[in-house]
Amino acid sequence: MIEDMSMTAKRLTVIATVIAMAVLTWWSTHRWLSQEGQFADWRLYLLPLLLGILYAAAAGLALALLRSRWDRIAVITTSWAVFVVFFPASIWYLSALPVFLAFWMEASRRNQQERDERRRLRAHVLVGAGTRFLLLGIFLMVSLGFYSLRTNGELTLDVVTRGVQQRVDNAYENDLIRNRLADVPASLQSQFRQDLAEAIESFVERWLGPVAPYLPPIFALALFLGLWSSVSLVRLPVLWIAGGLFLLMRKTGFVTVTEEDVKREIVVL
Repeated sequence: MIEDMSMTAKRLTVIATVIAMAVLTWWSTHRWLSQEGQFADWRLYLLPLLLGILYAAAAGLALALLRSRWDRIAVITTSWAVFVVFFPASIWYLSALPVFLAFWMEASRRNQQERDERRRLRAHVLVGAGTRFLLLGIFLMVSLGFYSLRTNGELTLDVVTRGVQQRVDNAYENDLIRNRLADVPASLQSQFRQDLAEAIESFVERWLGPVAPYLPPIFALALFLGLWSSVSLVRLPVLWIAGGLFLLMRKTGFVTVTEEDVKREIVVL
């Protein structure tokens, strides 16, 4: 029975769960970022998005429930180490470790503080205190992963041009666009698409040509900012899932919640 598990077994189970979610998340993220046109179709990043949300929820709960500082450090450093396994070796990962540690340790501190100071425990409140820092750390590593993959000579002006052209081609498959073009002769449609492709190539060359050698860090930064701009949307399902996991843990007896009398200071004038 779960209730009969020792404290050590429960701690190891929590840590192992976070590590398992880290493996799935970084594996799916590497698979997504390794594909050309990875941002052209939302279905390509749906799996890493869902796994990332589950990962953040599990990590947030772990950093709130694990009382040992060393247990929390094990969760954080192992999460970083799993990322390194799936992406090409880079000095940037080692440089990012202190930043990643700082973000997740701050998330841990906030979650622990909420757990100790709250008179009534609510999982979404415990995890919510540090969720932004958790997501910030994850977004940082995703951006570095993108940078490490694209510095292998893959991200060039031709790749950018093909990516933009692919988005345009996908737009042609829209029923509304297709109906609008139904009465246009096929020869004119072909000429229009050819002219548009040349215009896209000219635009990319004109505006991105001068900074072509710096495209990988520019796009990595743009990816980080884009992910960070969506943090409020991603944060909500993280809190919902964390609340559901905490409720499940209480129902199964994995965690217990007890009440205690607390003395507090008051000021009397």
